[in-house]
Amino acid sequence: ISDSNLLIHVVDAFSEQCLAHIESVEKILSELKLSEIPRLIVLNKADLLDEVSLEALIRQISLDKDSDCVAISALQSKSLSPLFEKIGEKLAKDLTSFVDSKLAVGSTN
Repeated sequence: ISDSNLLIHVVDAFSEQCLAHIESVEKILSELKLSEIPRLIVLNKADLLDEVSLEALIRQISLDKDSDCVAISALQSKSLSPLFEKIGEKLAKDLTSFVDSKLAVGSTN
């Protein structure tokens, strides 16, 4: 895990314990000193929540965890597109940072 560029944390959005599950994983990652790895929280079963509840949950997670969050439904394949886009953005950002750091090191030699 320590070599990962992105952790994708899939959570059951319909579970009453959704926020507690996220907190448990965050705690474990912190204890393992892995909390610096970029994360994407994926709320599965989003189709089971009404729009207002889902938006409130996304907002709360985004604010509390300072982490990107995307809602999906495994039953609605069109909901996966935003997930793939967000993964691409995160990995592209990481790649850009890596290239920039290599260029900066190269310019000091």
